Amino acid sequence: MHKNRLKFAFQALLAAITLASTTTTCGEATKPIEGCPASPNCVSSNPLTDDDHHALPYRVDGSPAVAKDKLKKALLAEPGVSIVEDTGTLIRAQATSKLFHFVDDLVFQLDPENHLIQVRSASRVGYWDFGVNRRRIEAIRKKLAQ
Repeated sequence: MHKNRLKFAFQALLAAITLASTTTTCGEATKPIEGCPASPNCVSSNPLTDDDHHALPYRVDGSPAVAKDKLKKALLAEPGVSIVEDTGTLIRAQATSKLFHFVDDLVFQLDPENHLIQVRSASRVGYWDFGVNRRRIEAIRKKLAQ
C-alpha cells in the first residue's frame, strides 16, 4: 500500500513539473520536449532526461524566424531527413537510414524567450542506435553555428 502511495506521489510531482514548465509563446501553448525511454536509442534536451540520454538544447541568436529558417535548412542538409510538420514553434522531422530504411523521429521546439531550440531524436524501432541520434543532433548543431 505504501509503495502505491509513493508511486502516485511521484507521478503527481512529475505532472506538476510538466504543467509548470508549459509556456505560452505568441498565443500558442507549448509543452516541453519529451524525455527518452530507457533504451539507448534516443537523446533529448528535456531537463528531466538522465545523463546518458541528455543533449543540450541549441542556442540561437537573432529572431525566431531566422532561427527557424536556419534549422530547416540544416535539417534538409542532413542525409535522409525530411520535415513532416512545421507548426508555429514546433518542427517534426524524420530521418530514414539509407541501408535498412530505419526511421528516427526528430522534434525541435523553438523557445524564443530563452534563445533556445529544444531537441529530441529517437529511433522508432530497435534498442541500439550505435550513437546515430546523438551524432545527428550534434551535426545539426554544427550547421546552425556556421
